[in-house]
Amino acid sequence: MHFPKINDKKMRRFRAEFDPLKKIIDPHITLLFPIKCSKEITKAKLVRHIEKILVKQKPFQIKLEGLFKTWDHWMFLRVNRGKKEIIRLHDKLYFGNFRKYLREDIPYIPGVGIGFFGAKNADYHLRNPKLVTLDKSRYLFALRKVKDIDLKYSSKFDGCSLIQLDNQFKSSKIVKEFPFSD
Repeated sequence: MHFPKINDKKMRRFRAEFDPLKKIIDPHITLLFPIKCSKEITKAKLVRHIEKILVKQKPFQIKLEGLFKTWDHWMFLRVNRGKKEIIRLHDKLYFGNFRKYLREDIPYIPGVGIGFFGAKNADYHLRNPKLVTLDKSRYLFALRKVKDIDLKYSSKFDGCSLIQLDNQFKSSKIVKEFPFSD
């Protein structure tokens, strides 16, 4: 994941109301979908793989502006600048033995998730997301609110972090940070 440098009270208030992950993880751009560690894929193997891919990666600028809704009803801030570079990184990280972990059933569109709008009591899990019913009234309410706060951010994409989530997606911790060098 990449954590853009966003220190904004408006963003925090919006996420506090609409993002079920607000207490688990800061605003981020996901580069790899969750991979469950096993005997085949250990944290150490994953760290070595990421280091190998990112060793020559240079920082680049990104701009977050505008919104989109994902197929599974998350609201995201759109990456307008740096999108091609992020997609290229995403694709590189799924190289070699990690190709089999690529979720080809889920379109990869880089952005920062700021809210989830699946219907209450929907059987939805981040490890295996599926289409659930949209809570349309809550989504439209959030759209009106977010337009009033005009979320726009520029940041340097200067590194990535490997995050470990617990099995219930209730907590996270940074396993390793991978700063990019100029």
